[in-house]
Amino acid sequence: MVAEVENLTKRYGEIVAVDGVSFIVHRGEIFGMVSPNGVARLRSSLFSGVI
Repeated sequence: MVAEVENLTKRYGEIVAVDGVSFIVHRGEIFGMVSPNGVARLRSSLFSGVI
């Protein structure tokens, strides 16, 4: 296992961008997140406290 995230929540003021997301990334896997509008994005600021 490379990273494990449990119950991740990210807010921008009163807007909840991510709510209660959990996942595990294993060695050799490629991981990305896709928003409802189809934009793939991995924000270092979102995961800086996790990784």
